[in-house]
Amino acid sequence: MNSRQDPAAIAATPRDARAWTQILARYRQPSTGRSIVEIIITVVPLAALWVLAWATLDIGYWLALPLAIAAAGFLVRLFAIQHDCSHGAFFRHRLANDWFGRVAGVLTFTPYGVWRQAHATHHASTGNLDRRGLGDVETLTVEEYRACSSWGRLRYRLYRHPLVMFGLGPAYLFILQHRLPVGLMRGRRAWASSMATNLAIASIVALLIWLIGLKAFLLVHLPSLLLAASVGVWMFYVQHQFERTSWESDREWNLHDAALHGSSYYDLPAFLRWFTANIGVHHVHHLNCRIPYYRLPRVLRDHPELSGMNRITLVQSLRCVRLVLWDEAYFEYACDEDGYPDSLAVLRESGLPWLLLRTFSKAYGLAGLRVGYGVASAPELAGLMNRVRTPFNINQIAQQAAAVAFGDQVHVAASVKDARSGREWIRAALIKLGVNPARSIATTKSSKPS
Repeated sequence: MNSRQDPAAIAATPRDARAWTQILARYRQPSTGRSIVEIIITVVPLAALWVLAWATLDIGYWLALPLAIAAAGFLVRLFAIQHDCSHGAFFRHRLANDWFGRVAGVLTFTPYGVWRQAHATHHASTGNLDRRGLGDVETLTVEEYRACSSWGRLRYRLYRHPLVMFGLGPAYLFILQHRLPVGLMRGRRAWASSMATNLAIASIVALLIWLIGLKAFLLVHLPSLLLAASVGVWMFYVQHQFERTSWESDREWNLHDAALHGSSYYDLPAFLRWFTANIGVHHVHHLNCRIPYYRLPRVLRDHPELSGMNRITLVQSLRCVRLVLWDEAYFEYACDEDGYPDSLAVLRESGLPWLLLRTFSKAYGLAGLRVGYGVASAPELAGLMNRVRTPFNINQIAQQAAAVAFGDQVHVAASVKDARSGREWIRAALIKLGVNPARSIATTKSSKPS
């Protein structure tokens, strides 16, 4: 099977998202035999490592802990199988998908029915600014963040902090929130799914504690569960929170475009691709979620143009956690001051993705036009500001005026010089009147009690 032999593939371009969904439909059919093998090579090593970790506790935890950590990799893989079951992609029949998904949900501490509903909502609304809040990572626009109270901003920053996002958050999600996922459950079936999963988990945990003791159970299972949970949240984060991702308002949002351009291709080393069940090929998964994970590599082989879209390597993904936004309005008045940093040099040396924002107000004399400009570490980052700005906030006349003003640096220098001269004149006059003005490099003055 080769895309060059497919007329639909010849007509499709990397931007033609709807055409891709039709091309990829041929990969949807699961193989029952292959799916059973995938379960065996996941569940058997998971159980064996768990038992070995328990058996080696008497020798020393230094030996048991690495085995428990290795078991976490297979637990991640089991969650990926459960994920495919929720899309009806792992077996041909829905009943088989649902029942194995429920069994896997007990081992992954995830109520299958509740999670399936939330995840379906995620697929139906990913990248839609007007339909955020269910099955996704909380994301605010710049305008929304600015409108938050001080407590709201602090809460958001704490929520997005790596220690919370990938440490405390996953532990809370899988151990506590999944036990009673209020706000995620819709209808009696969701409640039944959650309570049945809890009952099954409680029964198995009670049996294991009775057999090996509470301490042994926690020493073996807790590291596996917590590490697997953190890896799962990290994968979900990187798949949609990356530099070139797409966010649109409901009016401009399109399901297929959001799937192709709002999901990453997380190009991991081979052994990590195996443990994460190829879920890093996430843009293809969102284009057609019925493709079994073991067919995703074939999609990339047959259609190599998809391999270059939204590609993120393991090293690059570490930068997704932080994005530096440097607001440098009116910097012209400060750039000659002692101690004022060379912002471009600082940002370039940071090793992080960054945006530098400046304005044409004040020094350029274009305050009434409300126009500014930015410098970015990568061309794709410029689109981030365009996605969160208010619509119709600038016109062609303002853009032309800004382009002309930017080239007239003689006028800018003269404006800055006049502003400084006027500022010092006001400062001297205030001192004569007995007022103690605060030092300023802005175009205005403030004073403090003498």
